Amino acid sequence: MKKTSLTFIACALGTLTLGACTPKVDTAKASYCSAVNNYAVAVNNLNSLPSTATVADYNKLQSQVNQTGNALDSAARTLDKSEGKALSSTSKQFEAEVNKIKSTETLADAQVKIKSASDLAIAQSLKITETDCSIGADAKAK
Repeated sequence: MKKTSLTFIACALGTLTLGACTPKVDTAKASYCSAVNNYAVAVNNLNSLPSTATVADYNKLQSQVNQTGNALDSAARTLDKSEGKALSSTSKQFEAEVNKIKSTETLADAQVKIKSASDLAIAQSLKITETDCSIGADAKAK
């Protein structure tokens, strides 16, 4: 019973903590994926320029590639910062849970708490750092 209660409390605490930091990371991921897609579209448009295009056409599309590339760089930096803050929070939470272990506890009890805190920290870290941007059909010339 003690083991189950501890796991439940740690998971509930972890869900609350992760829930507090996830929206900023999720928003940054969405912005990053949008920027990736916009850059892919701009590069594809430039690549699809017909041989009848003018230098002005090329310059216009190259400018779009530069602009979307700069936006992608900015979005990547924002995502990196938000993930860093969320990971730092996860690390502090893990440390706090481990520091709650009393020197009078048995090694078995301590291992249960460490395992629970570790599992939660790993799950949170994976959720924070995982970003999957789908660009396929959305990157076609517009």
